[in-house]
Amino acid sequence: MNPNPVTVHLKGHSLWPTVARAYLAGNTTVLRSEGSRQSYESVLVTLQRRFPDLRVNQFTQEHLESFLKDRPKPLAPKTMLAYRSVLVSFFAWAKDHGYVPEDVAFGLKKSVPMKAVKPIRDDLTWLDEAEVTQLLALCPDTDKGWRDRVAMTLLLNTGLRCHEAVGATWGRLSRNRLQGLGKGEKPFHVGINPDLATVLAEWRARYQAGLGRPVGLADPILVPAARPEGFGPKAPVETVRFGVRLSRPGLAMVVRDYGRLIGVRLAPHDLRRTFAQNLLVQGYPLDVISQMMRHDSVATTQMYLKQIPARLDDAWASFKYGA
Repeated sequence: MNPNPVTVHLKGHSLWPTVARAYLAGNTTVLRSEGSRQSYESVLVTLQRRFPDLRVNQFTQEHLESFLKDRPKPLAPKTMLAYRSVLVSFFAWAKDHGYVPEDVAFGLKKSVPMKAVKPIRDDLTWLDEAEVTQLLALCPDTDKGWRDRVAMTLLLNTGLRCHEAVGATWGRLSRNRLQGLGKGEKPFHVGINPDLATVLAEWRARYQAGLGRPVGLADPILVPAARPEGFGPKAPVETVRFGVRLSRPGLAMVVRDYGRLIGVRLAPHDLRRTFAQNLLVQGYPLDVISQMMRHDSVATTQMYLKQIPARLDDAWASFKYGA
């Protein structure tokens, strides 16, 4: 008579590698990519190393909570939630397949909340009108200077994310609209105001002259710059590579370097925040700002606008009931 397979399993296998490898090989619904598989494997290996003498059927919820919370350096909230998701998925699978008598990770859903409270940050950066003017005035009248001006003007006037800006092509640009793929590969379009249209028209003329041919539909709007050939590492970065796509780190470097010149630590997303703040200052209603930012929820837009401490502090200080 064949023994009960559950009884065989409950004799106690090691979590890693025996049971974990079976889980990783068979759980294709959750682990759809190699990157996900490696991430899950890393968490399970680390768990076994934390409790090297425990078999998979000897773990308790207390062990798992200790793994998540008792550390010399606490896990970041997002990392803890990612680890929790791995443990919940693994031990539910182990219970269904007879490796453990009960799902000891189920209680983690209460002891480790799924949503962490995000504190309001005061260190996020926005630029006021004077700082924006100062920033753009620093761009020289060269091909690289115009590339820099276009990059920052595009971010400041559309609120594009970094990857959306570097992915913009001339074929996606019409007289008053720019289309592309945004967050989550969702199609988007943003409007082109007269100021941005003027800058783009001048840049297109320079671009075409640099290419020596008409601008193609697939040519990227933002391009990288490099040092002239034959010059040493101390030579200025000034040769624009027309027709080549600028990378995300390249765009971040452009914004960062100009921010240093005005004494502000800047990243491309700070110019997106500046776009949102400018809409608020000009009196646009919250729902319109949210749509122009292409947020899924107005609550996300509120998180952007809550980061303007002076405006909020003034509002709280001046408010009077019935006034």
